[in-house]
Amino acid sequence: MNKELWNQMSFSQKIVWFVQYYGLTIVVVVVTIAVVLSLIKSFMNASDKGDMRIIILDGGASTELSFEYQEDISKLIDGEAEVAAYIKNDMDHMQAFSVRLHADDLDIVIAPEEEIREMAEVGYLLPYDPNGITSFYGMFPEELLLTMDNTDASKEQVFAVGFDENSRYMANCREAGAQEDNMYIGVTIKRINDANIEKTALYFLEQ
Repeated sequence: MNKELWNQMSFSQKIVWFVQYYGLTIVVVVVTIAVVLSLIKSFMNASDKGDMRIIILDGGASTELSFEYQEDISKLIDGEAEVAAYIKNDMDHMQAFSVRLHADDLDIVIAPEEEIREMAEVGYLLPYDPNGITSFYGMFPEELLLTMDNTDASKEQVFAVGFDENSRYMANCREAGAQEDNMYIGVTIKRINDANIEKTALYFLEQ
């Protein structure tokens, strides 16, 4: 539109023309902003609530116990816990576990030694840090710690903690009729809630 014709239009005519010409663009921009704000709000609310996401791969015991774990941990952290459990000898469960592991933001993973080592090798698990959120690893004896060579090959680092026979997790497995061996718990690099990592991990590790 040329400037002369624009100047001859009334205010209402200008509004109508503007909406007709830019209407779709305005709608797209408004919807995009609304979606972004909604995502930010959801993320902030989740952080404030203290949500905790845990994924478990074992012989099947935890599939029966996952709801109980969710209730207990939700009360423990005064937030909302999500516990997803998969059976390690079931192909469909293994595929679902792998997809969930790589697609979602997770705080804690419980799995057999082989899978835990693979996660540590690809950098998915946080190493022990005496001043960080994995400082609780230092509470457990050396024989329960899973260690691997550091990337600089100068020393070993701890990436997970094994379960004592008297731990809550192992006791629950026995009660569910599944004897799990060489199971470990680790903290992921994709964690969303640092504040409740330790108390949640200790829930599984302690008697």
